[in-house]
Order: sequence, then structure tokens, then C-alpha cells
Amino acid sequence: MASDTLAIGLVRDLLPQGWFTALDWVRSRHGMLPDGELITYQKFSSMGNGYTFELESMIFYALAQACCDTLGICNFYTRAYGDDIICPVEAVALLEEVLSYCGFRVNRQKSFSVGQFRESCGADFFDGTNVRPHFCKEVPTDVKTLYNLANGISRASFSSNRGFGRDERFRPAWLRTIRRIPKPLRGILHAPIVTERLWGPSIETGDGGLIVDFDEALSSPFVRFAREWQEGFFFGTLVDVAWSERGITNPNVLLAYALYRSKDGLPPDSKASLISGRGSVGVRLNSRAYVREPWNIGPWT
Repeated sequence: MASDTLAIGLVRDLLPQGWFTALDWVRSRHGMLPDGELITYQKFSSMGNGYTFELESMIFYALAQACCDTLGICNFYTRAYGDDIICPVEAVALLEEVLSYCGFRVNRQKSFSVGQFRESCGADFFDGTNVRPHFCKEVPTDVKTLYNLANGISRASFSSNRGFGRDERFRPAWLRTIRRIPKPLRGILHAPIVTERLWGPSIETGDGGLIVDFDEALSSPFVRFAREWQEGFFFGTLVDVAWSERGITNPNVLLAYALYRSKDGLPPDSKASLISGRGSVGVRLNSRAYVREPWNIGPWT
């Protein structure tokens, strides 16, 4: 509820007068309740404003930085993403006091400053290792959702081994997922794009193909060298594209086309002579996944 408790007076005190005036001109000042009652907002910026997220990020970052400066603590690791704040543990007590003074309340269920566990922006870390599992929120129904599940298992196995290979206990689930992918599409392989973050390595590659070791990914027929002025490789990846076909009048062609496209999911408004892409997408292969430096996620151990 951070944006709902960002009071007008706080923004007026923290921002230069010129910026406050400019933002005040373009904010929503009133709202209407379901019963028609018109209310005047005491909060400065509702979620209908385009700058709400940026404004609260800036204010929380400034408050956290000020606490570190006051205590003489290095604030290099201070971050703010909306109301998600990362700061040195030595500054937590003062920051909580400052936030309370400014009208905010710390969520105790999602804030961690004691022990080895930390949580931020949907990621869970224990002793610097991302231990957040892969959530399969829906039953895989197409190739891309199977890629997502298989790669989620790979990421979880990589984290489970602290970045030293993949945990063998995840392999049966990974293989079972791979077997559900049509054989021609098992050849769309991605080298892992691994980013070294402050808390350790993290696999960032998307789910347009299967994440495998770098050497194995080079065996894919959809890999190509980068241009002369670049270093690295481009890997094939399945991307979503809107599709539309008009003017199909031959019923046999229409039936064949509809059956072919049904694997992508035809929209409910499809009819003779018009197959609309509204509300539906297809997929196509594109060489978009770029890897500059070789990285391996390691063997199953």
C-alpha cells in the first residue's frame, strides 16, 4: 500500500518546488466511490498516474541513502524498486523509524534483516543463493510452456547446487518434460546467459528454447556466429507473433489451414473467409537470443 500512503505533504517537503508543482498539475486529485460519492485524495499519486512507481522508487531510495549517510555506512548496495528496498542491515533500524515518521509501515512478513534469508522482487535467497523454486502455474499446453517448465527445472537445479552444475535429483522431471516436446523442436537450444549479480550467478535466458550447456547449444542447427563487429553467437528462439489471414474462400484450404493453426489456438471469432488474429498469437523461429561469452550450467551431479 505504499502508493496509497504517499502523502501530499511528504512529497512537498522532499521535492524541489518546481518538480512538485509540475507533478501536482498532472496527478489525479479526486476519486469516485461506487455509490457516486466524490472524495479528495490525501495521497499524492494514485496508481492511475503514470509516474507513481518512479516517484515512490525515488523517495524510498533517497530515504534509504540518507539513513546510510547519517550513520556513515557505505550505501553502495542500497537499492529501491517501487516499495521494495534493499539496504545494509546496520541502517534498518533507522530506516524503519524514518519510514514510520513519513507515514509508511514496514511489512514484517516480507522484510528480513536477521539470519541468512532474504527476499526481494519475487526472489528468495538463502546465504546468497537464489532458492526460489519454479512455479508451474498452469498445465503446459504448448511448446513454449514446456520450454518454460523445462528451463525452470534447470534453473532450480542450478541454484540447488549453488551454481556448480545441476542437481541430479531434478533430472527425471526435466527428462519427462523434454519428452513431451516434439522432436524437431528439441533442437532449439540456448546457451545460458548467466549474469553475475551481487548475490551470485543467475540464469537470465528466456524460454524460447531449451537451456543447455554452451557446447551442446552450438550443435543446434539454428545457431549462427555474430557479425564481424560483434563477439558471440545468436541462437534460434521461438517468439510470439500476431497472425491474420484473409481472403481464404476455398473450404478445403480453409479447413486445412484451421487445423494447422489450431495448435496455436484459434480465436473464437474464426469463421469462413476470415481467420482473425485478434486475441491470439502464433509462434515463429527467430535468431534473437544473443550470447557473448560462453557459459555452462554444468553436468547433472
